[in-house]
Amino acid sequence: MHVYQPERERSRLTKMMLRYIDEIVCNPYLPRDANPQSVMYDPLLGTANLDRLVATLPARCRRR
Repeated sequence: MHVYQPERERSRLTKMMLRYIDEIVCNPYLPRDANPQSVMYDPLLGTANLDRLVATLPARCRRR
């Protein structure tokens, strides 16, 4: 098992940034998502979960 995987770091950072944007800016009072591919998936337990996420903002955060 590799602890540091540089080829995945940019993707992981992007997903975490999208997660924080949704939590802080878009709607901090809505609950987390049960979809394991959503950046708002709860619980996010490690890098395996993070790698499975799709790097898009949830619909509730996109402009209409």
